[in-house]
Amino acid sequence: MSAAWGRGARGGVGQHGHAMQIRDQFRAVATPESDALDAPSAQAPPAWRTSLIGGATAASISLVVTLICTGIVGSLAARASQGWGEIFAIGSALWLTAGGARLAADGVFIAITPLLGTALIGWVAVRAARRCLPEAGPRRLAYAGWFGGYAAIVVAAIALALSGPATPVWWSLPLPVLAVPAVALAVVEIPRGRWEAAVRRMPRLLRRALRPALRTAALLMATGMSLVLLAACVRLGEVGRLYAELQPGMLGALALTVAQVLVWPNLGLWSIGLLSGPGFTVTEGAAVTLGGSDGGVLPLIPVLGAVPSQHDFPWFAWLLLLVPVVIGGYAARRTLAEIPRLASTRTKLLSVLATVALTSVLLALADAIAGGSLGDGRLASIGPSALSLTVSVSLTLGAGALAVVVADWWRLRR
Repeated sequence: MSAAWGRGARGGVGQHGHAMQIRDQFRAVATPESDALDAPSAQAPPAWRTSLIGGATAASISLVVTLICTGIVGSLAARASQGWGEIFAIGSALWLTAGGARLAADGVFIAITPLLGTALIGWVAVRAARRCLPEAGPRRLAYAGWFGGYAAIVVAAIALALSGPATPVWWSLPLPVLAVPAVALAVVEIPRGRWEAAVRRMPRLLRRALRPALRTAALLMATGMSLVLLAACVRLGEVGRLYAELQPGMLGALALTVAQVLVWPNLGLWSIGLLSGPGFTVTEGAAVTLGGSDGGVLPLIPVLGAVPSQHDFPWFAWLLLLVPVVIGGYAARRTLAEIPRLASTRTKLLSVLATVALTSVLLALADAIAGGSLGDGRLASIGPSALSLTVSVSLTLGAGALAVVVADWWRLRR
């Protein structure tokens, strides 16, 4: 029995060994395929290709939406006579304008950038950059792909716009070609910490003031836009009368309303100019300040019906100067929240002044992008003066901010 058992055991071992050999041969054959399946990075496209497609997609989405809207309005509007090629050329020019480009039409220079349209284009670009840019690994090729894909679509839009009645001005093209994708890239990459070395090279005073300045500028813009909305509601009858005089039809009225909504932040800058003192110009010979409205013949743009008619304002209109002063106090409080409470008064004062100065620079930059020309003659210069806006905002914000710093110093001294 022992001998039989020994032969059975040896036979079992032999069968097991044979099964092991078959399994090893199967693994040897299956390993290359299973490794290829288990390593998706080997089949994943390179980062530059993903970024290239992402950049092209980001520009294409906003461009296609603009072309579709322009095509609908141009083809269905009453008394429309343009062909599809000209309609799409106009739509492409409008898209470039929203990106910051300036236009020339029959020798007339047009420099109005709808800031809300710019914000929407930037929002689409940020969403696309967040999806396509890798969070780790090499960056140079990915960045090159992002800029290359975005610029390729912009160049195609420029070529299309050149065939229409309004052509882009060459010196303004770096804004839609480079500035928009660069800002989207910065918005995505800075929070990820990819540019930490560059951020650390910035002066501490500027780093400390950046966040409060952005919040203060946003609050000022929101205040200015709210004032525009309030004025339009108060003078709704005049705005409606201008719509009736234009007789744009239902579709034309809708397109005109959308266009005015897109320039709402531009008009908010006009209101900031009014609140801070210097006011703004509607047309040549027609200006609005806290002292009153000079009147003048206004262009047939319905929202301009919200501009007060020609007369002097009462004395208490000057109390509106307190609005940016109060916002200056807010700027100081936000800045002091970034600083240790027992820091020196000199550090606090310099940081608050840096916030005020940076806020003024941000508003001046927004005003420069927004532009201020709808043609020649009476419409050659509209809106607030960039220099006057910067100086007046600095002074009014600085007054409120200084009051908060002095109050903080007095509390600590006690």
